Amino acid sequence: MLKETIYLLMTTPMVLATLDDRKLQTRRRFKPQPTFKPAGISWRGLERATAEQFTAHALANCPYGQAGTIARVKENSWIWCHKQRDGDTATGRPKWRYIPVGRHVVYSADHPTKPSHRIDENPEHGWRLKVGRFMPGWAVRLELEVTEIRIQRIQACSAADAVAEGLLQLPHDHFNWHWDAVAVTGFKAPWKAYKELWTKINGGESWVENEFIWVISFKRVKGAS
Repeated sequence: MLKETIYLLMTTPMVLATLDDRKLQTRRRFKPQPTFKPAGISWRGLERATAEQFTAHALANCPYGQAGTIARVKENSWIWCHKQRDGDTATGRPKWRYIPVGRHVVYSADHPTKPSHRIDENPEHGWRLKVGRFMPGWAVRLELEVTEIRIQRIQACSAADAVAEGLLQLPHDHFNWHWDAVAVTGFKAPWKAYKELWTKINGGESWVENEFIWVISFKRVKGAS
């Protein structure tokens, strides 16, 4: 029986942490958030549920699968593309589409700047940066196997959880926890660094409201070692 497959978006620092086997967890927001009423919890077809009923229902309907699910990571990458006219904007300026030519990819995590080498001499061909959301499936290099899924409130993220999210210690005194190896300074505690990372991606209100989140633990099964 084939294992279920999903896709996960990851930023460049998180891709590097995953390749380095520092990142063993990822957190994703509940969408929508459950609502609480005097009669109980409501979420996606479940009404007036107890906490135990909500947890069981949510885990059975998790959009990120179950233990054993394969997660394919989409990341920023340079793709060799053909530049093609695609009509005009409302103001009359030309619009362009960039269509992959062959299967040529350079990963932004490995090569942040635009590659200088050419695949062919067609003047309409060139390297185009594709953000992870638009990465073609054939270009995916990282595959993860989900080992556990838990439900948590975001503020319950512990120091150990924060480290498992891929944080690293910079060679600085005291304020040395960060998610990016090139950061000039960091944070004194892992959870403070992770709080900053979370709010940077999801907005400060998500942390303040202590939203429900999925905690997805995984192991890398495909990708550079």
